[in-house]
Amino acid sequence: MFVQTSYFRCTLILILSFCYVHSARILGVFQYPSISHQVVFQQIWRELSLRGHDVVVVTPNPLNDPKLVNLTEIDVGSIKNLISAGDDLQSSMSKDSPTPQIMKAFYDTSLVLQDAIFKDKQFNAIYNNSKEKFDLVMVESHHPGMYSLAGRFDCPSIGISSLGVVIPIHGSVGNTNHPVLYPDMNLPVHSNLNVFQKIYSIYNSIFLNIYYDNWVMKQSDEIARKYLGNDIPYLGDLANNVSFLLINTNHIIHTIRPHVPKIIQMGQMHIRKPKPLPTELKTLLDNAKNGVIYFSLGSNVKSVNIDKNLQKIFLETMADLPYTVLWKWEADALENKPNNVITRKWFPQQDLLAHPNVKAFVTQGGLQSIEEAISREVPMVGLPFIGDQPMTLNKLSQAGVALVHDPVTVTKEELKSSIIKVATDPSFRRNIHKAKIELEDQPETGLERAVWWIEYAIRHKGAPHLKSPTADVKWWEFIFLDVILVLSLAMFIFLRLAKFLYNILSFIPKEKQY
Repeated sequence: MFVQTSYFRCTLILILSFCYVHSARILGVFQYPSISHQVVFQQIWRELSLRGHDVVVVTPNPLNDPKLVNLTEIDVGSIKNLISAGDDLQSSMSKDSPTPQIMKAFYDTSLVLQDAIFKDKQFNAIYNNSKEKFDLVMVESHHPGMYSLAGRFDCPSIGISSLGVVIPIHGSVGNTNHPVLYPDMNLPVHSNLNVFQKIYSIYNSIFLNIYYDNWVMKQSDEIARKYLGNDIPYLGDLANNVSFLLINTNHIIHTIRPHVPKIIQMGQMHIRKPKPLPTELKTLLDNAKNGVIYFSLGSNVKSVNIDKNLQKIFLETMADLPYTVLWKWEADALENKPNNVITRKWFPQQDLLAHPNVKAFVTQGGLQSIEEAISREVPMVGLPFIGDQPMTLNKLSQAGVALVHDPVTVTKEELKSSIIKVATDPSFRRNIHKAKIELEDQPETGLERAVWWIEYAIRHKGAPHLKSPTADVKWWEFIFLDVILVLSLAMFIFLRLAKFLYNILSFIPKEKQY
């Protein structure tokens, strides 16, 4: 008996020793004040805290969960006031704006946010404390400014995106950037490009790389040095040595493309099991005789800020529908509201979409909203406004789970017809059921995958052994621009020399023949 007990204890100790997870100190900075971004990041820092890591997070949307005892959240919610008003954002980042204008608007705002984050007194006390140590820095990867903290604390870094990333960020880890096969995420068309779309995608790729490397990176580096001093490495070098990029993409919504080992796809980070609806809302949904259409333009595009003519089209369309319409309307009242329309400033979207009486979801095409709709198997009518929304909705249209209209040109008749078709045509339900099965058929959840690779980076000191050699290749070298220029110059010199020799030879008098 004693021998068996001793054997059991030794075995248990051995198992526990293998299961032991080193408790690391992790700093996360997620600066963009949009709940649709933050809801993805929240799941990561919550899980890391639950796994015993000491986590410090700078965020405009703290969890404020008292059960997370080893989590310190620095609330920078005041930076929301620095973002342009909703109507200005919708204008500056409109899908109809040239891509350079969209990127300039985003990065101008991001530089303002970077400066504001560094100014925060509570955060200032951390990065100015010479005794503070971190094993890893996690940053929101859309803007490179916070990679400077990896230089300050001399530790590895991980970039995390709540959606995809633009071409220069793919390039930072050496990911393939073929502008025709894999256009930038802000371009609406990602397959079967015509010749003019190919030309524009190539132009856009070159512009983004030049703009990012020569303006965004330098401006961000100057801001970082203003607060962290000149002892840190150049920001561009820090960004190109990121341990991993965790991106929230999947094959249903995004173009399939090759990835180097440092790109980790997450997916469905914030999806959870449905919770019971509030009694009033559940009763309303239960009693909707013909079913419910849910209408929401998300957190960054607000219904109250859209064009008055478009609001009128929406109202007239809803009034003609045979359904109850739940509209996320961000004001206290809606003028000329039809009787079948119910407005709220906020709905529990994941739980609402899970109700069997919801027939269709009218959405702007935000990635988190799309993930929720697929998870709850609700087909969509898409109205893309900004950023990557045209790209994601076009992909969903190809998959047969959504009908898409341009909000600039859509008519009442078109919108009404599409809503009724999506709500009644069983093919949309079949296709979205298929998409859900494909999306969820994976060996682990997106959150489990993300946390595993974060801990991998800590265990392997940034995992430099996984760095692709293409990460150090400049974009112009990747497309052989240097080779093309050298060959062109050589050809030019050869042709000039040949012409010079020809001219000389042509002046040599020929011997007369008798």
